[in-house]
Amino acid sequence: MSSERRQVSLRRGVRTSLRLTAWAAILAAGTAVAFRLPQKSAQTRQEPAELRPVPANLEGLWRFRTDPDDAGERLGWQRPDFRDDDWRQLRVPGGWEAQGITDPRPGMPPKP
Repeated sequence: MSSERRQVSLRRGVRTSLRLTAWAAILAAGTAVAFRLPQKSAQTRQEPAELRPVPANLEGLWRFRTDPDDAGERLGWQRPDFRDDDWRQLRVPGGWEAQGITDPRPGMPPKP
């Protein structure tokens, strides 16, 4: 096998390995996200600045309440005019457990 063919074969193997590693990481995390790794470096171009998403800063105090009975949507928690004055405030960044909130359904998987 020529040196050039070995290099092409090696590159294919590395790309396949990277793809499999990415999928394994996604599956291990239990995430329902899919993406395709680029096949060629020409596909890894940068988008123009006006098309790139602008990151949102979510730091600060947020109103928080668990919903173990799935009542939130029915009660209109998503509406802008919903009164959440009696809800706890949590600081972001930070974990809810570290701020004194326990799992309302211990031992159960989180709901989507």
